[in-house]
Amino acid sequence: MNIQLFGAGFTNKGAELMLRTVIARLRERMPDARLAVTPDRQTPYEQRAELRLAHIYPNHQFFNPQLRKLLVRSKLATFLAEAPYRWLTPSHALSMYGLIDQDQVDALVDISGYSFGDGFHWIRTNLAAIQARRLNRRGKPVILMPQMFGPFEKPKVRSAFQKLCDAATLIYAREHASYDAVREVIGDDPRLHMAPDITIFSPHGPEVVTGHEAESYAVLVPNERMLDQGRGEWGDTYLPRLVAAGKQIASHGFRPAIVIHSGDEGDKKLAEELYAQLEPLVDQQKPFIFTHQNPLVLKQFIAGARYLVGSRFHSLVAALSSGVPGIALGWAHKYEMLASDFGIPELIHRGANNTDDLLVQVDALSNLEENQRLRNILVDRREAMRTQSELMWDNVFRVLESAARS
Repeated sequence: MNIQLFGAGFTNKGAELMLRTVIARLRERMPDARLAVTPDRQTPYEQRAELRLAHIYPNHQFFNPQLRKLLVRSKLATFLAEAPYRWLTPSHALSMYGLIDQDQVDALVDISGYSFGDGFHWIRTNLAAIQARRLNRRGKPVILMPQMFGPFEKPKVRSAFQKLCDAATLIYAREHASYDAVREVIGDDPRLHMAPDITIFSPHGPEVVTGHEAESYAVLVPNERMLDQGRGEWGDTYLPRLVAAGKQIASHGFRPAIVIHSGDEGDKKLAEELYAQLEPLVDQQKPFIFTHQNPLVLKQFIAGARYLVGSRFHSLVAALSSGVPGIALGWAHKYEMLASDFGIPELIHRGANNTDDLLVQVDALSNLEENQRLRNILVDRREAMRTQSELMWDNVFRVLESAARS
């Protein structure tokens, strides 16, 4: 069985963690399935090869941007653009080079995380709809794994998402706001369900010595998206808030660990700027920057922290699912929903709050007794989510195994 993992990525470490999680679960239950992704221009071949992923072919990344825009709008153009690649590529070459013809895909599993809503260009949703409808016409399943959806106020985005849902077999929102956004588009539909983020129960990563095992540290995770998508709320206050939080962390005797949770150059630059501003303000507990190519190692490092203050969604998931309290500085409803699901809605910090509010939260998490109280809540909530997550996987495998038998 050939399964396409759609929306997968390596640059964003949260996206890669979703990819690694779904690969582990699929291979555990369906070891003979071939898993494939559509290569992008940012990810080296070696990263896909490490995970033994095949490649979807023909790949529209071969084409120039103008042609790709045309393919979104025209089935005939898609056929004509892809035909030469199919005619000139012998079938044995597909196996030799790890290629799977798009028309030989038996199921699509979407792990986009957050790509469908008014915050993104409608073409992104339309591309997913085209892929989904292509499989749906052949009677193949399309599964949207737990992710954030909406809002869908823009007509083109809403129309494209409606087409995507029409072709879907299962649709999983990862929290109530996303569930309501989808239901507002498609109504009360038996295909629509809710389940927690799949990375809450991600596999254990390799044992890596980070050099900080014996230290007491708290984590800061910057996110460049706070400077564009979150700018309307945060203005120029975001970086100064992180600096203030880092200084307060050090005052409690913990080293501020600045974690880069994305391969984007913007996150790296923001982390370096945070370090440059924070380092002169701290006398003893000097800050340091930590990153790693493997997101499972990043999760392991976060799990060793006293607490986290940050904005990368899956860094917060890594913390909370490991029983580590985290203060979320966010720009979308997914942050509030995550904190609420884990029973700690008070650990949200918004742009409308002030710096003193954040420092009070840092003080609370630095208190041993309060920190332990929150850890107990997080562990209890995580175990309560496990049943939901396993029920979701049961439904996913029921659909995939049925398709494999047909």
